[in-house]
Amino acid sequence: MRQTNDDRKHCEVCEHTTLLGRYLRFFVLSLAGTLVDIGVLWLCSTFIFHTYVGTYVVSPIISFECGVVTDFVFYYHFVWHERIVERSPRTFGRHLLKFNLSVASTFLLKMGLLILIERLSGGWHVVVCNIIALVFSGLMNFLLSEVLVFPHKKVGKKLPRACQRQRSADIGEASPCEPDAAEEGQA
Repeated sequence: MRQTNDDRKHCEVCEHTTLLGRYLRFFVLSLAGTLVDIGVLWLCSTFIFHTYVGTYVVSPIISFECGVVTDFVFYYHFVWHERIVERSPRTFGRHLLKFNLSVASTFLLKMGLLILIERLSGGWHVVVCNIIALVFSGLMNFLLSEVLVFPHKKVGKKLPRACQRQRSADIGEASPCEPDAAEEGQA
């Protein structure tokens, strides 16, 4: 069976995109969401809310969700794009919902750390506490996205055919992205 260009592309992308490569893209693109998060937090805590709850609870909730949406758009299109088989408003929404649910746990971690850091530090500014908390919650966010939000697609219980052929090639069998001699003779 001759491999299509789509199979070849999938084969190359899914096998050659390492976890480290995805994490590096995730990290770089997360900076946009982080900047949105920090900017909205600063605006809310400086100009809108002036109480402890407004500054240390409500402002981070608003800023976090703005950062989440920003991050998701980048992740969907540039980090885990090869794992999205069908692109439609429905699948975009479904992935966004899963992403929002996964970051709820990340958010709880971030908020707990933010308040803990503020208390232990004796009152550091909320933006400083937020940046420190983002380091830890960011790693958890990546892991949840990798495993739950954008899992590696499998066909039935097997890897996609292109991935199976790539793995076969890795152990010395025929190249997955080229038809074998028997297939060529049939073409």
